[in-house]
Amino acid sequence: MILLRLPAGGVLVHSPTWLGEDTVAQVEAIGEPRVLFAPNHFHHLSVPRFRERWPGAMIVAGRDAIAGLKKRGHESAVPVDVATPLLPPGAHWLECQGTRAGETLLSLDGQAGRTWLACDAFFNVQRPVTGVVGFALRALKTTPGLCIGQTFNWLALRDRRVYREWVLAALDREKPTALWVSHGETVTRPDLPEVLSQLVRARV
Repeated sequence: MILLRLPAGGVLVHSPTWLGEDTVAQVEAIGEPRVLFAPNHFHHLSVPRFRERWPGAMIVAGRDAIAGLKKRGHESAVPVDVATPLLPPGAHWLECQGTRAGETLLSLDGQAGRTWLACDAFFNVQRPVTGVVGFALRALKTTPGLCIGQTFNWLALRDRRVYREWVLAALDREKPTALWVSHGETVTRPDLPEVLSQLVRARV
């Protein structure tokens, strides 16, 4: 879960995640949720608990994720564009083409370049993962280090060629220098566009 402060007050919650009894205190220490962002139709399980605590927060997702979210009971979910006026200056949505899960990234402006917030499109699990879980994660190519998981190709993509062309064009256009991910550690490096492009060409 990533919390982004909004210029008019409150926060956007990227991939709402219930962390236990102190979740409310941890979130409200940063700000009151105004936007609950489901970055695809898989990352929605904690949304009802967040809405129960903060009923005024809107639920947003990429257009290709909306139908899946409504089938899962989130009838009030609306396209991300509705929340665009609340974003910081220079921020915008990147709705991935060629996906069936509606994977959507959030692109932010920063002093050192652009930052991408991603959910399942990229993994960067740096800690050692052992045992049965480690074996499964390695088999699914979600570890070690910066990866594109096999589950993303299997479950999230509708047209791999379309997605590959879209994300390569987005990397060339945006040239992000930082990547924040739902699964793993933040990556910050000046050659990030080249690294991610090579990864996409090899794994998608």
